[in-house]
Amino acid sequence: MPINRRVFIAGSVAGAAMIQKEMTAFAAPVGSIWAAIDASKSGAPIDPMIFGGYMEPATTSVWAEMLTDRKFANPVTSKGEPASANSFFRRFMGDPFRPVGPEGTVEMDTVRPFVGKHSPRIKVGGSDPRGIAQSKLRVAKGRALEGRVVLAGDPGVKVVVRLVWGPGAGDAQSVAIPALSSEYKKFPLKFTPAADSTDARLEIVATGSGAFHVGAASLMPADNVQGFHAGMIRLFKEEGFKMMKWPGGNFVSAYDWRDGLGDRDKRPPRLQTMWSGMVESNDVGLHDFVALCRLVGAEPDLAIDSGFGSAREAAEQVEYCNAPVITRMGKMRADNGHPEPFSAGRSATRCTAPGNTATCRSTNTG
Repeated sequence: MPINRRVFIAGSVAGAAMIQKEMTAFAAPVGSIWAAIDASKSGAPIDPMIFGGYMEPATTSVWAEMLTDRKFANPVTSKGEPASANSFFRRFMGDPFRPVGPEGTVEMDTVRPFVGKHSPRIKVGGSDPRGIAQSKLRVAKGRALEGRVVLAGDPGVKVVVRLVWGPGAGDAQSVAIPALSSEYKKFPLKFTPAADSTDARLEIVATGSGAFHVGAASLMPADNVQGFHAGMIRLFKEEGFKMMKWPGGNFVSAYDWRDGLGDRDKRPPRLQTMWSGMVESNDVGLHDFVALCRLVGAEPDLAIDSGFGSAREAAEQVEYCNAPVITRMGKMRADNGHPEPFSAGRSATRCTAPGNTATCRSTNTG
């Protein structure tokens, strides 16, 4: 019976869920297995491209972002359980943003979203601070943090962004935001915690009159390297990775590489089909991945979506990576900040498509 890719993927997801619930160990093979090694003989050198880093989904602990769902793919609500501290995917990120103030303080505006389908709109109530906050953040004493917040609002709103790491009056730092306007604008943030905490909290709150929107927020260790954890970059270099694969295996079956282009705060957040509705921020896109490879000294190995994607999308990604600026996709790459092809003076990209996941591998051009 013929079957299309979408039906196949849907069936694979359902099958994987069933296996997760009722997984049993495979029986050990009967008999003995022997291997003979002749130490007097040597073979060809092992290709360094065999060993490397593998990232799935696209945003992993390699990326230094500390905030969960920072572009509000999910609504900000007081309902629902916070993310489990033991969740494998949660890692060191905080719980989702929650409202600060009485019920009804936060509504999700679908008419004027900054990015995605909606952005939180907070109604201010006089001298009582109202807004949103994210807790369960891990901070270290003296380790500087940097970030930004994207806001729009009425001129009568006075916004303060606070990092709180303890119960005392002095266990917090605040950044006062200048007067807002109806247009979304980015405001920088800097904090240096005075104590260690595994339950720090970032608050975006306001007093005054009117309402304000939060389009996006970000918080990272200030020693990040182009957005990546400095320690992870050092580790990858020490391990000698010569190839980095991205953005993964099963994850890529519903991934659109074009979501990871342009202004990081404007890249659409997605609820991932292959990872039980997890939020993919698209903060790590193609340009960021290539930057990571350059930092580590590895060649990029790009996985192409041949699940929900198409051959044309794959071909356009190869052109985007390698074509000169006079081509349509080369111009798009230049408009996104990289006039030279990613392959300039290094390698070109080719694609193969085994099974459900195609792979664009680097081939040396000299």
